[in-house]
Amino acid sequence: MLLKYRAYKIYTYNPDNINFIKPKNYDKLNWQDFLPKNENIKDIFEQVIKKNKKNKAVLSINKYGWVFNDFMPLGSK
Repeated sequence: MLLKYRAYKIYTYNPDNINFIKPKNYDKLNWQDFLPKNENIKDIFEQVIKKNKKNKAVLSINKYGWVFNDFMPLGSK
């Protein structure tokens, strides 16, 4: 319920129409700051892919593609 309340406070996300009550220690919790917004997430991912060629996620991207290339294997275009 704590995380649902947190999502509700940040995004006003409440798909179940729950009548939220703030959890007792909510204000005492130290929440992590949001990451800075990046306008071109594709470039950031491509930099990570180039640096981590043996990473299992990168190997999967190389074989099966990803959202930025319509899920085509890299180098197949």
